[in-house]
Amino acid sequence: SGLHPAPPGSSGAASFGKMETKERLIHIDLAIPAAAYDLRIQVATEKALAHASQIGPDPPPGWTTKRIKRRRSYTRKDKSIAWQIDVTEVTTSTQDPTKAAEVVHEIEMELNPTTTMKLMNEEKPEATRKMAKSLAQQLWW
Repeated sequence: SGLHPAPPGSSGAASFGKMETKERLIHIDLAIPAAAYDLRIQVATEKALAHASQIGPDPPPGWTTKRIKRRRSYTRKDKSIAWQIDVTEVTTSTQDPTKAAEVVHEIEMELNPTTTMKLMNEEKPEATRKMAKSLAQQLWW
């Protein structure tokens, strides 16, 4: 039991990377003054761009921002929770050589796709609340 790295290749990472677009559907930013971090709750869709799913080590012509993500994903081997934990270091740089690259660290808790669809398609409010409560309790093991 316990958290283990996801199998290689399961995060969708390519050897050099891929071009993708991310659309925020909903987000809530929470400031936590007593903590060393803040919290964002977000629902988003991520889609690989069909015309350029694979890129080499250099960004394509006309680029403005380059984000390099180093991600490690963790799941439970026994699949007893519906969450995956992603720990990511993101380095963002621009074409301006006078601007230093920015490095941030992200920790994401993602629901697996099957559970996400089940939650999104549930029509009964009480069943939705019950499922949401159960999923939230999984985060406090």
